[in-house]
Amino acid sequence: MIWGAVPPARALLLLSDLRVIPALAKQGMPGKMAAVRPRPAGTRSAPHAPAPLVQAVRRPRASPVRAGRAFAALRTRNYRLYFCGQLVSVTGWSMQTLGQSWLVFKLTGSGIDLGGVVTAQFLPMLVFGSYGGMLADRYDKRRLIITTQVLGGGLALVLGLLTATGAVRLWMVYALALATGFVSSVDLPARQVFATDMVGPTLVSSAVSMNEVIINASRVFGPAIAGVVITRFGTTPCFFINAASFLPSIAALAMIRTADLHHRLRATPQRGQLMQGVRYALAAPLLRSLILMAAASAMVYNFGVSLPFMAERVLHSGAGGYGAMVAAFGIGALGGAYFAASDPHPNGRRVRTLAVLTGMVVIVSAAMPNLAFELAAMALTGVISIWFISLANAVTQLRTTPAMRGRVMGLWSMALPGSLPVSGPLVGWVAGLWGGREALAAGGAAVLVTTVAGWRALAADTPASSTPPADTTPLSTAAEDAPIGRTPQPSR
Repeated sequence: MIWGAVPPARALLLLSDLRVIPALAKQGMPGKMAAVRPRPAGTRSAPHAPAPLVQAVRRPRASPVRAGRAFAALRTRNYRLYFCGQLVSVTGWSMQTLGQSWLVFKLTGSGIDLGGVVTAQFLPMLVFGSYGGMLADRYDKRRLIITTQVLGGGLALVLGLLTATGAVRLWMVYALALATGFVSSVDLPARQVFATDMVGPTLVSSAVSMNEVIINASRVFGPAIAGVVITRFGTTPCFFINAASFLPSIAALAMIRTADLHHRLRATPQRGQLMQGVRYALAAPLLRSLILMAAASAMVYNFGVSLPFMAERVLHSGAGGYGAMVAAFGIGALGGAYFAASDPHPNGRRVRTLAVLTGMVVIVSAAMPNLAFELAAMALTGVISIWFISLANAVTQLRTTPAMRGRVMGLWSMALPGSLPVSGPLVGWVAGLWGGREALAAGGAAVLVTTVAGWRALAADTPASSTPPADTTPLSTAAEDAPIGRTPQPSR
């Protein structure tokens, strides 16, 4: 480039892009100059001579929180389709969850049966989550997710038909909840890893946090819609609506351009792959610490156990107070997801700081004297805890070798939400023995204990070490589109 031949408008555009400064410096134009060198007397200026630079142009420091990064994943067409489909589908699932609980309550009126259905739905994730992750490592994740979405919609349709005809019995609800749990044990790790394939490793934190937006938005809208539907028409429409809500998700997945995905090698089926993934995670101190912290955070998110005790026996605010606390957490969680999505360099040190803050704010919220203060504390808990768990999820994916990512995220699914059937009774036992405040504070204490246990591993993971592992040889298009059940060989 000959600098004197650049028109002034073009020069301004070039200078506005700070990336050209080093290139200009190499060509004789310094990055720092007080003024241009004087022109010899009697010479004519070039037709388009550049304007003098009065002061240095410096590259601004990257801020850890950038508003533009928060929704960066949505700029990707594939992820945008996926996001819209999942938002509808997860809202329908939230409606079914509330309708299913109300159906069981009407059938038996037993709290034990209510807890049993929840256990049946989450137990398969606790036991088989790592196996689901192994399937995500082996097969085309897009087609795998389409399969699980079809099965999930079918199970919801069956429950709706049984309820509409009056043939539903408690054992049928248990069986369908258990089957849904098995489907989810494959669907959840596959969806988490597929997000990386859609946006690439540089936008993982944005994609993970957008997933938290989906979950928490569905917590607000799903139960609200379900409450109106159940009041006017009963529980049956909730199941049919959930079955129909899978259709946009399936359509979105079918419209995804496979050529735009960030492909990676799939694991060839062989013996010992499941334990290979477990050994890989346990041998890495950082991954081991993050998964342990995710399991501990399940005690925080057991609001269905701790908050009713807080609302009824501590704050004396009844069901209205309970609903308000859940809503306050959901509103705060949207802010936490935004902050996590804005983080350009997720790392263990930041996760450690947020984990400590999460434990502290949960313990503080357990000590609030009245409902107004409790609502403010729950909103703050939503911000900090979702910020923490979203970054922890992103760091887990980024620090995992691509070939192992499915199995590691399967272990993550076993920890959260898979451990809810274990942590729920534990929180309930604490609430029954000591009270609602102690049950809520126990979750914060568990997060603090696991954070201290992984303190050194988290401290070693700094922003400077945030470069994700390089993907292996990419798959050919034919390999990526191979049917589920056939493992393609990588292109050479």
